[in-house]
Amino acid sequence: EVPDRAAYLLAWDPIAQREVWRAPHPVPTEAAGVLATDGGLIFQGNASGEFVAYRDSDGEALWRGLTQAVTVAAPVTYSIDGEQYVALVTGSRALPDEGPGAVGRTSTEAANNSRLLVFRLGGDAELPATLPDSFSTAQRELDPPLNDASHEVIAQGEQVYAQLCSVCHGPAAVSESGDTFPDLRYSNYLHSQDDWDEVVLEGSLASAGMVSFASSLQAGDSEAIRNFVISRAHEALEAESSQ
Repeated sequence: EVPDRAAYLLAWDPIAQREVWRAPHPVPTEAAGVLATDGGLIFQGNASGEFVAYRDSDGEALWRGLTQAVTVAAPVTYSIDGEQYVALVTGSRALPDEGPGAVGRTSTEAANNSRLLVFRLGGDAELPATLPDSFSTAQRELDPPLNDASHEVIAQGEQVYAQLCSVCHGPAAVSESGDTFPDLRYSNYLHSQDDWDEVVLEGSLASAGMVSFASSLQAGDSEAIRNFVISRAHEALEAESSQ
């Protein structure tokens, strides 16, 4: 009998139509993708912030690595110059009480620890340290540049932002995703159109998940979006000063 909301990795014999073994997960979670290798290993991440290698014959956990985040994606493996690597994309935030590898935020910019982790035998890289539990984005201060754009430009930016940016960064430029995605009103990139364009148009932060939107934007859209976010930052400042 499997308890309600129990989670486990199940090995199934499709010929005999029977269970071969099952390996329990520390916490209930959606199923994550798996990788089976010729070396007799099965790799899978989980919601407790672990990346586990199981023996394929009996499901015994032979190795565990930490991810600092929930894993849903399947790992991949490849070799370079005869050395094998196993790569894993992690993303969804893991809560500190879920398991040994589930921690709070490791970045001031976002609460989820999204990254590509690559493992190899003998690897010695370390994950970043977690921020203190007392950290809060509320500790940041709004510091937008002067808002001198016309109402027409700001309205244009509002429209384009709603179409392309709001899904991740929150409607009306207010992040509502538990700090999973940066609140752009606090962004230092607001202070320079060139720096803003490097991110939005040139994809300078693509490795962090913010790809270039150059193919989706018309001339002037990037500047308009920036000015809309600046206007929203000033509105938040005014609201703070009136309290």
